[in-house]
Amino acid sequence: MMFAGLLAAGVIAVPPPDGDWILRRMQELYPVEAIRGGVSGAVDLEYIVTPEGRVRDCTVRQFSGYSGFGAIACHVMKRQKLVPPTLDGQPITAVLSDIFMMASEDRRGVSPVFGPPPADIDLVVRDLPGTDEKQFTLSINLAVDAKGQLQQCHASLSSAPPALEDVACRMVADWGRVVTDTAGQPIPYITQLRVKFSEEEPAPSQ
Repeated sequence: MMFAGLLAAGVIAVPPPDGDWILRRMQELYPVEAIRGGVSGAVDLEYIVTPEGRVRDCTVRQFSGYSGFGAIACHVMKRQKLVPPTLDGQPITAVLSDIFMMASEDRRGVSPVFGPPPADIDLVVRDLPGTDEKQFTLSINLAVDAKGQLQQCHASLSSAPPALEDVACRMVADWGRVVTDTAGQPIPYITQLRVKFSEEEPAPSQ
């Protein structure tokens, strides 16, 4: 859904990381002390993928459980060669996020889980148009120029309710975040955000 000031939506492609490879590496590196103590936790990561498919600037946004989980997760992500993200078929830098759920299985083994992070934006609305659900999480793709100005915004899935897509894109219209390359120069990039819509609870009757 486009509105005044934005360019026509281009094709943004963000191939997912190799989840199976990540889980194998996490199992190999799971801390012995965490296994012995039966420690579980979660790590919410943000990282930059270069046009060459390399991960840099991995940041732990939040974590729980063992303090070393974040360093291990970033180490694994930086060792993986990803399929480069693209905008209209051209490789481009991407700012992405994922979550690792770290779980010890009766101190004998581990079962880390790799998946999307919690919502970046939570919105409570009077009603949810285009869906019968009480809650709906929408993933949106953003294309941002070197000045941090939003150029494109559209839902990741074409089946998303257009009204919710429009609200989500209006929420991030004044994006303003600047990303730099390794030399410190501002660069254009793409990113994805998850917007969670919740229907407002009706007021209790008097």
